[in-house]
Parts: sequence; structure tokens; C-alpha cells
Amino acid sequence: MADPDSPDGSPQISTTITAVITLPEEMNFNVEVNRVKASSDIYYKKKKMGELNIEKWQEATSKRINGTKDDPPLLVIESSIKDAPIDITDEDVFTTVVQELLFGSEPLMLSVNALVDVELDTALGVLTVPEIPATGKVPVKRGFGL
Repeated sequence: MADPDSPDGSPQISTTITAVITLPEEMNFNVEVNRVKASSDIYYKKKKMGELNIEKWQEATSKRINGTKDDPPLLVIESSIKDAPIDITDEDVFTTVVQELLFGSEPLMLSVNALVDVELDTALGVLTVPEIPATGKVPVKRGFGL
């Protein structure tokens, strides 16, 4: 019922983002991610449906997983996103997604290509690392209230 040109008129997404970053072996000091923001393109069956731009910093947590002799250390980052508006760039693709949600029986998956800005708290101070490329799959839940 919202005005189509307002943020409330756009479809919204709520999700938990989990990212895994491979750390250089030389990076043996403690690193914590406090905040993230991202700009991303959303695809359905390799066709771009829209864009999700999280311009405000979102709280995040991280956990370091020490490497082994065969595997490098990793940093697992999680952040919850709530009610972020999606800018629809292709109405035909969006219509197909809505039809699949309403009438389809197969699991519905969207693909995301993103550039993520990360704010790190390190022994050297707070650092911002811009535009880390990220990709992933987002399952879309059925059963929303109409």
C-alpha cells in the first residue's frame, strides 16, 4: 500500500549474512569485525532482479579459526540485516520470482554478488577495508502472510 517511489514501497529482505575470509598466514594478531555495509546485485536464474544497498553500518561479529599446516587461518563474520529495501531493476524477473513464490513447489534461491566494506578492530587500531568481493546464495522462504 506504500508509494512505489518510497523505501516502504520496495520489497524488503531480512537475513543473516555469514562470510568467511581467508587471512594471510602472516596476520597472526587478533582481528575483530565490528561493522559491515554492502552494495549487492541480486539475481534469479542468472538474470539480475535488483540491487540491495546497505549504506548504513550494520553491527557484526567475527570469530577467528586458526589454520593448520595445510589450511590458512579464517575469519568468520556474521551480521543480521532486517527489513533492507531491494531496488527492483527488472520488473519481469521480479514478477517471475513472485509467481514462483506463490505457485511454485521447488526451493527458491537467489544469487548475490556484493562488495562489502568491513570495519576491523585490530591491535593497530580501527581499520576499514573497502569493497571486499563476496558471492552467495539466498534461500527465499515461502509462507509469508498476505
